[in-house]
Amino acid sequence: MIVCDSCNAEMEVTRNGTEEDFELDLLGVLTTCPNCGEEFEVTEEMLDEAPMLESADGVTVSVVDCPHCRARIELEFEENPDN
Repeated sequence: MIVCDSCNAEMEVTRNGTEEDFELDLLGVLTTCPNCGEEFEVTEEMLDEAPMLESADGVTVSVVDCPHCRARIELEFEENPDN
C-alpha cells in the first residue's frame, strides 16, 4: 500500500506479471469536514453510493456524508493529465 503525499489517498499496488507494469487501486482518501473539522476516510464504497450532482459553478461533484456530524459534503475529483 502507498499513500499520496498531496491528497492522502491510500492505494494498493498490484504488479502485472514479471514486468515493471503495475496497477493502482484506490482504497480511500482522507478529507476534513468543513462543518465539524474532523478528518475522515472517503472510501470507494462511499463514492459508489454517493449521488453525483452539478454544483453551483457547473462542476460535477460526489456528495458524501461526514460520519461525525452528518454534514453533506461535495467532493470534486480532478484528473491530472500530466501523470
